Amino acid sequence: MGMTGLDVDELVELRTNGVSAKYVSGLHELGLKDFDADQLIELINNDVSPKYIAELRQAGLKDLDVDELVELSNHDVSAKYIADLRQAGLKELDVDELVELSQHDVSSKYILELGEQGLKDGTRLSGLAIPRPDDQRRMDGRHRRPFGAVSGDDLVGQDLAPQVRIAPFPIRGVP
Repeated sequence: MGMTGLDVDELVELRTNGVSAKYVSGLHELGLKDFDADQLIELINNDVSPKYIAELRQAGLKDLDVDELVELSNHDVSAKYIADLRQAGLKELDVDELVELSQHDVSSKYILELGEQGLKDGTRLSGLAIPRPDDQRRMDGRHRRPFGAVSGDDLVGQDLAPQVRIAPFPIRGVP
């Protein structure tokens, strides 16, 4: 694991943050051995336990890095949540998509209820399309929707107000 070269400050930080030998052993049992002191502290401070990592692996999320594990934990993405989404038809979701769904309280029940109302992949609604997962394309880190559909994500950060230019005016005493 490379923990043999710890200095006094690292040992103190590990101890004061609650990183125990049992915690490190639990990570080792999962085959996770390449964490430095800062990563171990980040994991434990964000409630990422060996049990949580094992559950995510059983749900199909393998080879997650520290940042992804922390992100999932901080947004309460559980193995059960992932399984429920898959059962509702969302099978190939990455970490960012899982976090986004969780942040916005999109549950499997909600997805199924929309389906019962006839809203399914590819359905057009008021000129917008509900994209099929296989139609989504990633470009520059953003989803591109089929059929020219617009989503809220496409509008976030866009300045939709008309541009108003103020012409400079002379100030007295300034040429």
